[in-house]
Amino acid sequence: MARAFDARILTYKLDRMELSLWTVEGRQKMSFACGKRQLNAKGQHGESDLCLVKGSFT
Repeated sequence: MARAFDARILTYKLDRMELSLWTVEGRQKMSFACGKRQLNAKGQHGESDLCLVKGSFT
């Protein structure tokens, strides 16, 4: 199962390694991990996918 999220629903704070995701229970903030190439990106491009794989979100 995968869901696509654009900038209206999902935002990144690269300096804090934090993301903010709009949910039915309101905004949820959480930490995330990514590679060096993604850290050097100039802003958010396109959309992101949140996948549920074997009971865990990836």
